[in-house]
Amino acid sequence: MRCRCPFSRFAVPFAALFFLASAASAQVTAGGGDAAKGGKRLEASLTAGAEVPGPGDPDLSGSADVVVTPSRGRICFDVSLDAASSGADNVIALHLHAGVAGDACAGDDCPAPIDLDFANQGLEGCVKKLGTQLLNAIVDEPEHFYLHVHTSAFPAGAARGQLVDD
Repeated sequence: MRCRCPFSRFAVPFAALFFLASAASAQVTAGGGDAAKGGKRLEASLTAGAEVPGPGDPDLSGSADVVVTPSRGRICFDVSLDAASSGADNVIALHLHAGVAGDACAGDDCPAPIDLDFANQGLEGCVKKLGTQLLNAIVDEPEHFYLHVHTSAFPAGAARGQLVDD
């Protein structure tokens, strides 16, 4: 039996459009399509216990997806935070620092962190015009870099997570 619905001829094109839109929205994570275009996907588990010298915010934890694309000079990020009673709504800054787990760099010997521009980007966005040499170092040795969350209650650092391969 043939359907006499006047909109039936649009069913297949609509289904195809829905599929494409779903695929596109799935790419609206850190870096969009950068991972498919030579970007390196990394992740970090953010905890107060990793904060050095500490203490971090014991009620704050989270995760981060990061895509580093040296050829485009950018880092894209998507940070999710869970706060039992504080923290996630009081974030004041996000940075990416050079440093291995358990190490805190202080003073003039520390390289400047990469400011992830929380004021304008929030917990998800991209930072552009970064140096290729630095981005290649992050891609080659992600364990030598960490994501750092600062909150109003813990301005020196609320949670931290080392970058690892996804």
